[in-house]
Amino acid sequence: MKNFNLFFLFICFSHPQLVLISNKETRTLLHRWCSEPLLSINELKLLAEINCPYLLPCISDLQCPQQYRWFVKDLSCASPISALIPCDAVDAIQSVIDAVVADQELDPLLIRSVSDKAPFVYRLISEGAITQDWVIKTMRACVALLKPLQEAVPHDFPDVSEALPYAYLPNLLQVRTRGLYTADKQKREKVCNKYHNHHKALLPGIFTIHCQHGKFYFSS
Repeated sequence: MKNFNLFFLFICFSHPQLVLISNKETRTLLHRWCSEPLLSINELKLLAEINCPYLLPCISDLQCPQQYRWFVKDLSCASPISALIPCDAVDAIQSVIDAVVADQELDPLLIRSVSDKAPFVYRLISEGAITQDWVIKTMRACVALLKPLQEAVPHDFPDVSEALPYAYLPNLLQVRTRGLYTADKQKREKVCNKYHNHHKALLPGIFTIHCQHGKFYFSS
């Protein structure tokens, strides 16, 4: 059943469906706007009005305001929004939104929960940006995108194995320990010397799997 649930997630929630700003041209222009001044912001405003209207109030200068550059740049990536906000943080973020809209003081335990689960959102709180109306609307768009995914995520996560006290494998059991491969020049289990001419920029011997709802699965 667990394998079926994971299969269901991959079929029903493909990568493009989880990208906050789906239009590539808009994402590219937003990235450039965060890095350098534009000659004109008319084209960016037009694209934003169609593809991400919640960002429009922020787009008034030729370059993104310094304090929001990290925020806009992260949102305009082609990665799923769950890479920034895990789906198990959705309820906490919704509580933050409700409290800010109601002009209520944020509960310290709620802030702690957000800092643990979604540092991306915690930074907005710590810098005071969360009080901006357009930021609230942007967070609502993120929550709306993640809500169906949150409801579909299986919750029967296995306990961490006693043999792996530092591992975090919420929904993927370890199949086997690290083996010895032909590409290893030294036949020692704890040393990996994989090297390939076509991948000089990549760190050798590291294999990581991420699930699309933002939970870390496996690293070897």
